[in-house]
Amino acid sequence: MNREHIVDQLKTLIAPYVEDKAAIETLSETSELVNHLHVNSLHLIDVVLDVEAAFDIEISADEADGLRTVGSVLDLIERKRSRVVT
Repeated sequence: MNREHIVDQLKTLIAPYVEDKAAIETLSETSELVNHLHVNSLHLIDVVLDVEAAFDIEISADEADGLRTVGSVLDLIERKRSRVVT
């Protein structure tokens, strides 16, 4: 699974929690979940749970606290998925 495919899946997962749907279309790795996409703190928990389910990974509370940007989510997914594969 390449990074672009992960981004597409992530857009789908985040979309229900983003009020400004245009923000999803302009989503980039530097997009901040809270400041740019306006995902509130309760919905961040939902995003983490959805990412865990979609990518069959476990995210610790400490790791979840570090998820500030789309890029940080992508990096974590790739890191976790590479541990599963190897």
